[in-house]
Amino acid sequence: MGLPILLLSLLALLSVTACFTGISSFQASASSTDPSPTGATITYFHGQWGRWLAFANGVFLAFMAYGIWKRYYLLWKLGFLLIAASAVRFAFNGYSDITVLSKTPGSQVSVFTIFIAAGALAVGTYWTVWWYKKKDYFNQ
Repeated sequence: MGLPILLLSLLALLSVTACFTGISSFQASASSTDPSPTGATITYFHGQWGRWLAFANGVFLAFMAYGIWKRYYLLWKLGFLLIAASAVRFAFNGYSDITVLSKTPGSQVSVFTIFIAAGALAVGTYWTVWWYKKKDYFNQ
């Protein structure tokens, strides 16, 4: 379980760093073959709520990493909530992406939505089964 602890710790650190710096995303391009201009694009949070949510996310992920390290059984149950929330967030973000949906004809939006929901369900199911198999780790 060392890899999940490491990943959760790094994500917690990134979230807290985003809270304090105010940077919500960063994109860099340095390709000489790409016709778009090269450089960096930094996007900041538009209000204090974004910073507070980043901080809360960082604290939650740090708690998850600590709980896995200490083998808290309650955290095993919270893992299912995190997996479900991730799948729902993925489906919601994919569906609400206006740039993708605006380029798709109206009849294909429903097909696009079905593929997003099926993909989120498949990935969520895989990680739910994987997490369920880790129950013995938390019972020790």
